Amino acid sequence: MASAPKPTVTLNPQALGEYQAYAFHRGWLLSRESAPPCLPDNWQQQTLGINRLWLSPAINAEQCANVWVLGWVFDVRDPKLSNRQVAENLAEAWGDSATAFMAQLAHCNGSFTVLAEREGAVSIYCDATAMAPVFYHSGLQVAGSHSALVAASAAGSDTIATLPLYAKFGSPGRLTPYRDVYSLNPGLTLHLSRGLERVRFLQAPPDIPYEAVLEEFSQLLQNSMQAFALRKKLVLSLTAGSDSRTALAAARGLKGIEYFTYYRSDSVDTDKVDKVIAERIAREHKLEHSLLMLREQASPEAYKKLCKLNSHYSHIPVASYHYFLRWGEQDVFHVRSNLSEIGRAFYSYRMPGPDPRPANAETALGCYLSDKMRNSKQFGPKVEQAYQSAFDDYAVSSQLPDIHPNYDYRDIFYWEHRMGVWHSQVVAESSPAFESLSVYNCDRILQLMLMPDFKQRQTKQLMLHSISKNWPKLLDVPVNPKEV
Repeated sequence: MASAPKPTVTLNPQALGEYQAYAFHRGWLLSRESAPPCLPDNWQQQTLGINRLWLSPAINAEQCANVWVLGWVFDVRDPKLSNRQVAENLAEAWGDSATAFMAQLAHCNGSFTVLAEREGAVSIYCDATAMAPVFYHSGLQVAGSHSALVAASAAGSDTIATLPLYAKFGSPGRLTPYRDVYSLNPGLTLHLSRGLERVRFLQAPPDIPYEAVLEEFSQLLQNSMQAFALRKKLVLSLTAGSDSRTALAAARGLKGIEYFTYYRSDSVDTDKVDKVIAERIAREHKLEHSLLMLREQASPEAYKKLCKLNSHYSHIPVASYHYFLRWGEQDVFHVRSNLSEIGRAFYSYRMPGPDPRPANAETALGCYLSDKMRNSKQFGPKVEQAYQSAFDDYAVSSQLPDIHPNYDYRDIFYWEHRMGVWHSQVVAESSPAFESLSVYNCDRILQLMLMPDFKQRQTKQLMLHSISKNWPKLLDVPVNPKEV
């Protein structure tokens, strides 16, 4: 194999000022080539087969024989297992077979990536929704934790490849802003030497009675929260929504959790309902809760540049900065409430019933493009063709036709694309402040959420029943009321 061209992107530490130590924070890079100029000096070099593996000093890493687990991983069946023990179980399963490995992986929560080698070939697996994302170069055997880092490892990839219009929730298809650098769909594994393989949603969802689904779902949420709390202090976002309330119910009885609600205080008072409801819950249940006022202190330009380097999607950089000021020097987990929409028939507002159409480029593009985008003055035949091309590529690379027809493709698109593409970058933006987790980020938990029928998913019955089961008094406060 020929050597890679010399990279043309370099990291300018001076531009980041006092924040340069947080460049590509908690990151990693896998390549057969020498270290690119952009790589921070304090990263450690390891090996995996014939590949070089560089690790940020901030990343939690476990090596078990020919398997590396990068990040934090928990087994939802046994909260007391350590990171090392869960990694060892994954490595043992990898040694048995790919089937045994996927069965073990299905019960893992956390924010992590698995790099596994067999007979010289390396395979890369994401956590359930790619909260710890993976990016790779299409022409070189290079993969890593940040799109800019992978782009900086290859000449030409620094060219920004943009479309005229971007959806609010991430890049189209598997694209990143960097030429030839793509995001790994969490439904796939990346075999560095031979390409992509779909490993999730190939079989029909099991047919389990609703009461059994509710029992297991509620217990696994509690186990996840307990597992998180056994490792570090927890900081939990509190809002008016059912996702936050379900996570809170799963935390019942755990001590020392710090709760917060960010408040932008904008002209339309976007966060008013979250503020009022969160404060009421905290008051009635004596929770340690505070408001994070995002308008009190603007983020410095150097910190904004750091956010752009770590995440190619800008969410709320000022929130990341306030997180950094508050928790940057503490060793905590931030427990987010995102991901539950996967099991709530999110796209049903466009079609109030199951969609029998198959997963393909056309239906995926239909989920991505909103009416607002289609009606934009910028939207025309050329723009539409650019998006169609992006999703034609996405359908092939993500092997969408292989998804079992018993799944509603919209649920899987939300799981794999909106969460895998958008949410992963939201998490990356806040990475200088803390490691983020979600109580829902587990294949088995999300699979359980997809088992109820369409109407039950649409009306959030599983989540509401879980709150009633784990902490019923929380439902005395309305969920997402229109007025407060």
